[in-house]
Amino acid sequence: MKLACLQFAPQLGDIDSNLSRADAVLRKADPNDLDLLDLLVLPELAFTGYNFRSLQHIYPSIEDAGSISFLWAQTTALKHDCTVVVGYPEKADAKCSGSPEYYDSALIVNGDGDIAGNYRKSFLYCADETWARESSDGFFRDKRPGLGNIALGIGTDLNPYKLDTPWDAFEFGNHILEADANVVILPMAWQTHQDPRSYGHNPQEPDVETLVYWVQRLEPVIRKNKDGEVIVVFCNRTGAEEGAVYTGTSAVAGIRRGEVVVYGVLGRGVADLLVVDTDCPPRYKLTDTNTVEADKVLDGTSEGEYEVCQLTLADSIVFDSPFRERSRRSPWSETSDRTPAEGRSAPRLQLEIPSSQWSFPGNQSPYPWHFHDGSHSAAFGRGAIMTPITPFEEDGRNSTPIDPEPPHWVWRHEPSLPTLNESIGEEEPSE
Repeated sequence: MKLACLQFAPQLGDIDSNLSRADAVLRKADPNDLDLLDLLVLPELAFTGYNFRSLQHIYPSIEDAGSISFLWAQTTALKHDCTVVVGYPEKADAKCSGSPEYYDSALIVNGDGDIAGNYRKSFLYCADETWARESSDGFFRDKRPGLGNIALGIGTDLNPYKLDTPWDAFEFGNHILEADANVVILPMAWQTHQDPRSYGHNPQEPDVETLVYWVQRLEPVIRKNKDGEVIVVFCNRTGAEEGAVYTGTSAVAGIRRGEVVVYGVLGRGVADLLVVDTDCPPRYKLTDTNTVEADKVLDGTSEGEYEVCQLTLADSIVFDSPFRERSRRSPWSETSDRTPAEGRSAPRLQLEIPSSQWSFPGNQSPYPWHFHDGSHSAAFGRGAIMTPITPFEEDGRNSTPIDPEPPHWVWRHEPSLPTLNESIGEEEPSE
């Protein structure tokens, strides 16, 4: 299956320019990437921008299901013979009163150019509540030719409802299981809680903390340990508007047999088209820090200290990290005479349902962990490492890198801090 995320930076209320921005991303894409495309996903409120202050503010941009977003999606779907999903602000007549209602919606247009579905966001973020109604129809599910069973949500549908229900209610994660979905689609306009002055310094770098949180909210799918793979498409926007800074980091992940792989991911500040073929091996494996700790014990490595300073990617782009705090040596930076592939395989990620009930006292942040000290999730609760995986054994999920010291993207949970820091580390050379 060939999937694409169109990540770009729409400007608030500038619809014509936003259409041109999306077209420009498609034009610069490799034409071969667009051949035989099955699905193209755009962000939440893709052509209008997101951070509106009121209904009056967004009203000039509101559409019905047959307006500009549909026409763009229809033209693109017909051109590339694929399904297109695009977020838009919807105006609809109420079923009873006939007066208009307004929703944060996502439109599905099939390869024939017809509307195949329309979903209205269920779990609103505070910016949505200034103008949109909450859908009463529940999360979306359907069966689509070429895609199979799909589940569709929008942005903060991933969160606990109003940040008030228990963490382990996992409303959207359980919906995926109930729908028996093999493809999950999430258009997003996800904002960062980090300092906007430093956040955009490294636009090519993904926001690993945010990506890990998205995956954590799918814990029921991971814990199900299914043989069949569930493909998850996170399509986020980038850029800034009205004081909001967006995290980018659009990604396509796969969940199978309790493990999470990443087929592709974009940086936090780039406008680009991410295209992946899930029939090809994934590029990264997301590993729980607990598993790495177990590896460390098996390898007989020791503790030490190191300075988190920079990350070197496979394509030789080097990013400096703002973090210079010294901490306990991370196990993935340890060295040993024993190669990772000798005599053992990586331990299977063991997940347990959290024992405590989690409630959240407000809607200030899309990150519920801001209100707690300590690990909040059984999946990647202590942190995660996104490691390149080459060569590939069998299905590409149980492999180890050729290079014994490859670069990694790392996020660690820091329970001693009031908020979580994103820590980016590069392995130290062996002596």
